[in-house]
This record gives sequence, C-alpha cells and structure tokens, in this order.
Amino acid sequence: MSSAAPVFLDTLALAGLLVEQLDDAAPRSALDERILKLGFDLHETITLALLESEPVFILQADECLTRLRAMLALSHELDRFEPEPDSQLLELTESIGRQIGGILRSIEL
Repeated sequence: MSSAAPVFLDTLALAGLLVEQLDDAAPRSALDERILKLGFDLHETITLALLESEPVFILQADECLTRLRAMLALSHELDRFEPEPDSQLLELTESIGRQIGGILRSIEL
C-alpha cells in the first residue's frame, strides 16, 4: 500500500472509533446508522483506491468523507459524542482529508 498507507490506517481507526461510540447506542438513531455506514464506506473506498490505483476510487473516498463530515457536524450539534471522541473524530477526518487532497493533487484526472 505504498506511501499512502497512513490514510488506510486513519480510515481504519476512524471506523473503529465510530463503532466503539455508536455500536452500543440503544436505540441507534438513523443518524448513527448513516454515520456508521459512511465510516465503513470511506474505509472501503480508500482500500480500493490503494489496491486498484484507480482515480475514481479516491474521488469516491473524497465524496464519502465530505458526506461523513456533514453527518458528524450534525451529530456534534446534537451532542451525540462525548468531547474526547468528538475531538478524535475531528482530528482523524482532518488528517484523512489532507491525505486524500495530497493523493488527488498527485494524480492526473
């Protein structure tokens, strides 16, 4: 997974943190379900982008991250997360966004 491997690890950590925070929520809200799905989708598209070296996958990952950030902003407004996981989620999404941006700048579209 070459030099882009940190983005794989960050999306894995993000998905794990989301599961840790939302999997035990009872009852789980539609927003929780959407956030979990977007976290999984982001990790899957990053995995495909790294394995297949196809620009379409990194574009899909960027789009998925944008949607996830919107849902996380909404969940923040609704106080769905405790402060510590909330800040960890912010750090991870910022890091993933920078890495996706770097990959996008490095490829010809």
